[in-house]
Amino acid sequence: MAHRIDMTTGRPALAYCARHGTPWHGLGVASPGLMTPIQAIVAACLDWRAIEHPLGTPIYSVDGLTGWREVPSHKVLVRSDTSGILGVVGEGYKVVQNQEVAEILSGGFGTDTPSIDVAGAIDDGRRIWFLARLPDTFEVRPGDPIEQNLLLTAAHDGSGAIQAINTPIRVVCANTLTLAFREADRATRSIYSIRHTGDATIRAHALANTIAASTGYWTRLRAAFGSLAAQAVTRHEVGAVLRKLFPDNVTEDGEVKPTAQVLRARVRVVELFDGAAQGAAIAGSTRWGLLQAVTQYIDQEQPTRGVPEAEQAGTRRLRSLLGDPTAQGLRQAAFDLLLQSSLT
Repeated sequence: MAHRIDMTTGRPALAYCARHGTPWHGLGVASPGLMTPIQAIVAACLDWRAIEHPLGTPIYSVDGLTGWREVPSHKVLVRSDTSGILGVVGEGYKVVQNQEVAEILSGGFGTDTPSIDVAGAIDDGRRIWFLARLPDTFEVRPGDPIEQNLLLTAAHDGSGAIQAINTPIRVVCANTLTLAFREADRATRSIYSIRHTGDATIRAHALANTIAASTGYWTRLRAAFGSLAAQAVTRHEVGAVLRKLFPDNVTEDGEVKPTAQVLRARVRVVELFDGAAQGAAIAGSTRWGLLQAVTQYIDQEQPTRGVPEAEQAGTRRLRSLLGDPTAQGLRQAAFDLLLQSSLT
């Protein structure tokens, strides 16, 4: 399934706040409002544990398979509900359970505080996530609010750390604006990570206090968005930015020749900027408007290879939310370019 939502229990591992309408592929459990961490775990079918088991290799002789030998340097993680294999990890890997990941939010918001907008698992449970709504919002322009969210992700297959990611979402179009600042210090960085080694659980609990006390990122982001909204852009500048984001192809002979795919992307972003994008009239012909046009193209329209047409929309949204490197790289490149004093 291209949408990657975990279906191993026979039910989709996805729960969401119903105010957004039905998300990806019509799957999941709708909640009438924001959920507490415990409610989200149950509704999103995340109420299982990752269990450690010894890893073994077969022992052969001339008579064939004669036994098994334990591999002391590694272990296998298995789901407690389905016995599905999550991954093989090193001996120093420390499991942080779904409940413990959710408790990071409990530490920042309170156990009984409804804060979770979306929760779920993909890839047969190997990766889980919670999207929590922070209490504050801000307006870039009148009628153009930005919701402040925190995305928590964790992998049970050894592929990555637990991450807490500041995730702005533009309300008028649901664009995901996960962005980082160059030369960010601890107070203004967008991502906090915890590796699955040492006292991972203790550090996870400490992270809750760090997140709750950190407002520097949002203060800096609000100023940056306001600056972009105050700066008009010319057609020449729009073209210069798009040529950098969607560069021409250079042949072996040195001939500069844009591909049909690149030309379609440039043309469509210009159409979105000129008024086709949701909220384009509010953003206007500004750097902010151009950032939204690029982001809407990434989040809602950019083709995804190898995905059936009927599943394209859901795959794009999930990709953008969970930080697909290609989508995130293009969005970040646009932000970095538009923050520069000169666009040409």
